[in-house]
Amino acid sequence: VMQLSSNMPFELAGMGALEPLDSYVSKEYRADNTQANLDAATYQGKLYAIPWSITPHAFWYSKALMQKLGLDPAKPPRTIDDLTAAFRTIKANGKGDIYGMGLDTTKRQYALVHQWPWMLSFGAEPFQDGKPNFDTPELAAYFTWLRDITAQRYNPPGLILRDFRQFSAGGKEVFAWDGPYFKGTLASINKALADDKLFYETWGVTSIPVGKRGKPVTVTDNHELAISKACQNKEAAFKFIQALVVSDLAVTDYYIPLGAIPPLKSLVEKFKSRFSDPVSRAFITEIIPSSVPLPFGPKFASAAEAMLNGMQRVATTTEPVGGI
Repeated sequence: VMQLSSNMPFELAGMGALEPLDSYVSKEYRADNTQANLDAATYQGKLYAIPWSITPHAFWYSKALMQKLGLDPAKPPRTIDDLTAAFRTIKANGKGDIYGMGLDTTKRQYALVHQWPWMLSFGAEPFQDGKPNFDTPELAAYFTWLRDITAQRYNPPGLILRDFRQFSAGGKEVFAWDGPYFKGTLASINKALADDKLFYETWGVTSIPVGKRGKPVTVTDNHELAISKACQNKEAAFKFIQALVVSDLAVTDYYIPLGAIPPLKSLVEKFKSRFSDPVSRAFITEIIPSSVPLPFGPKFASAAEAMLNGMQRVATTTEPVGGI
């Protein structure tokens, strides 16, 4: 049994490395999921993974740091222009010691997943109808903005999501682009944030600031469970997956402590009092409904490599963005 995220169900299914799961799941189970989450693990009409933890990225904001730096903690940025203005205030009042927000600008494939909703917010559609759609004014506008916020060090360059979480836990980053597990992850770094009251007083979460697209958007970046095609006892493996996904113990000992959202509507309803906190409610009512799929498939990795090479040039050189 393996945990997968992003494009991996499609890459491994395309290699013939995964066991199709359609014969293992019931109609009732399918109905208990959302179709978007099942689609995120369906390749050529077959289900190859089970949604485990629904984890789209959302816009987190430190109410404590906003207050400290002269921003209104009750009014997180609602537009890209608002966010850019907030970055300037953070740099000025934070004396350059506090970052605005971290966006992954490394060459790993996940950096593209991390940035995808921001491209969409600028109105860009990097792949359209199965073909490249890079050379557009909208993507040039996004890359220009990314270069500017990185050059100004509002966005710390060359770091990955793990590094940004260290900044967030240590009071060195005002905004974060991260999943619902952000709460549990920060508590694992800064033990004080394990206190629910302190965490909710310190951090809030909402949807992405709006750009040219005109409405908030995020992507279905789920964590999923799959079975190797080479597994010798697939029935036992699927029972193990079921225990991880549908049991009460999974909710009380995994989803809730981590801050993740279960995939099954029945579990959210059964434990609704445990998912009534402001973070869970924001994800369930506001953020997850705004999720759209990425154009994943077996060729996504090679297409992503080309795009990430361009993004690296944007982040690290002064070449004209139009040429890139």
